[in-house]
Amino acid sequence: MKVRFKNTRRDEPASDGGMRVLYAPAKRTAYRLRWYLILALVASPFLWFLGRVFLETIRLDAPAQVSLPRVEIRAPESAQVDRIVVGTNETVSLGQPLIALDNPAYRSMLSETGAINLTSEGSRSLSGQQRQILAQLLNRAENRVNRLRQLVAAGAATRGELLAAENLRDKAELDLLDFDRTQASANQLSPGLQQQLAQASQARKVAEERLARLGINAPRNGRVLSIDVVEGENVGPGTLMMTLTTDGTPTIELFLEPKYSDLAQPGQPLQLHLPDGQWLDAAISGEPSQVRPLPPAMRSSFKPNQVTLVLQVHLAEPLPAKWHINALPLTARFPNPISRWWQQLID
Repeated sequence: MKVRFKNTRRDEPASDGGMRVLYAPAKRTAYRLRWYLILALVASPFLWFLGRVFLETIRLDAPAQVSLPRVEIRAPESAQVDRIVVGTNETVSLGQPLIALDNPAYRSMLSETGAINLTSEGSRSLSGQQRQILAQLLNRAENRVNRLRQLVAAGAATRGELLAAENLRDKAELDLLDFDRTQASANQLSPGLQQQLAQASQARKVAEERLARLGINAPRNGRVLSIDVVEGENVGPGTLMMTLTTDGTPTIELFLEPKYSDLAQPGQPLQLHLPDGQWLDAAISGEPSQVRPLPPAMRSSFKPNQVTLVLQVHLAEPLPAKWHINALPLTARFPNPISRWWQQLID
């Protein structure tokens, strides 16, 4: 077999059998472009990964968010959520009812003390009715005696009828005196009942005051950020029921990975990237205040449970009012390592 080392088509791709092929260069270019495109598509994930690694090497970005002043509404004592008056994101004013709580124990105490008071009042009412009847009998007997005296003087009645009427009057008067004496003796001989009534009145007053305190009102003007209970739920003292955001200067929370703790120094300069593309100069205002996981909206699929240092950021100029939105995500950018090294060298 004879091997031909000379390839005419390779050496002269624009001619075929001695004839010039006009479209050959264009086809050859399209062929190369097609393969370049396929290569770019296949290599794009690797290029993206390498580019991201390179960018993270020369610059450091950290997530941040806007945090508005908050007021936590907690249960003052053990109770049951009877009614939630407001909804999430609703604007509230000072003193506006937020949550109505109830306590079955206090309701039971009111019922018991009310029954004792009703019994006592019923007894006093019955005693008053009895005395009123006895007084009416005595009054009628006295009137009859007076009429009979007039009739005896006129000769229209006998002395015996007058004497009988006087006896009835005396009996009615004795009955009234005996009733008054019995009532006075009963009041003097039952100090336990008086003490029980006083205790019931005091218990009723305490129950009414505590039930009045179970009405939760807004401590200031603001907006309902979250509601953490449902109607019918039992809560204990200090249970978080609602969170309000109030008017005031918002703060910026920065979430920094612990491995970059050398940057968590007061005065460390950085820049904040706002959603509209604007950059604001800022600096870290203090030491890390706490450690907590990233908010769910900021978590990466590669690091679902990332724990970060929480830092407070001070802005060189006020945050625009349109961005006063709680939990608004921002991006904080620190100077690149070369700039930091040069700054340390200068210092």
